[in-house]
Amino acid sequence: MPTILGRNYQLNEIQNLWTPYYNNLFTQFGNTLALCNFGDQPNFGKVNAATGTGRKWNASGLSPTWTFSSALSAWTPTAFDLTLSSNWQHLAPVLSPDGTADEMDTPDDAKWSRVESGSEVFSLKIWVKVALTAAIQTLFCKYDGFGGQAEYSLSIQADEKLRMSFFDDVDNKTTYRESDAALATGQWLQLIMTYNSGSSALTAAGNDCTLYLNGAVLASSASNDADYSGMVAGTYVVAIGADTTAGTAANFLASPILGGPFGPAFGQVLLTAEQAANLWAVERMGVGV
Repeated sequence: MPTILGRNYQLNEIQNLWTPYYNNLFTQFGNTLALCNFGDQPNFGKVNAATGTGRKWNASGLSPTWTFSSALSAWTPTAFDLTLSSNWQHLAPVLSPDGTADEMDTPDDAKWSRVESGSEVFSLKIWVKVALTAAIQTLFCKYDGFGGQAEYSLSIQADEKLRMSFFDDVDNKTTYRESDAALATGQWLQLIMTYNSGSSALTAAGNDCTLYLNGAVLASSASNDADYSGMVAGTYVVAIGADTTAGTAANFLASPILGGPFGPAFGQVLLTAEQAANLWAVERMGVGV
């Protein structure tokens, strides 16, 4: 039974408090929302299970099955134990990957691939408490760096800058957008990425990406490539917490992330600046920041 703001809560009480946060998330992301809502045991699965099933709200969305490198309750050095107050940030479950082995992934589905040739927009959202590691930390990706399976990756770079990369595996080219300054470490941040796929020439694809920090546009710069010809829909998994090269996981996340209705979210939608501001204004109340 965790203690939140000085009061002991039953887990089902907290779940009842999540309803407005789930509802707002669906309102902003719409029918294609796919969520990794770990910690919501009735809707996602037990913390000691090998897999969890993300929640969806419409047939046009996804209900992805996430497979963990090990049961979340066995992650070290901080096991995911919802009865402990240390695994909560206000109303949000806290999952702490170890930076060396912990990750989760879900099988390929055509809905995860977003290619510029079809102007297939998408947005991502994740809450993270950035740890200072001097190493690349993968947040969310559909990427294997070998064999034509690299599509996109949201990551924290070794200098703590936020980067969203898009990969053209046919021509072996990359375009990306990166924050101009390092992210603050040791505090909870809400990160949002939107990609207005195909609105610019592919040679300037990085210009179509917008990064948000805590509800406001994050100052960033695009790195474009004149030979970039767009992402190609592959068949590789979608992962949280690591990317891979030839099937070997690397660039592990060592920073805590939030779950439940505040968990990593994906949608085939272009969130507006107003919607990003809304998600921050609403969710910060549940996260207590």
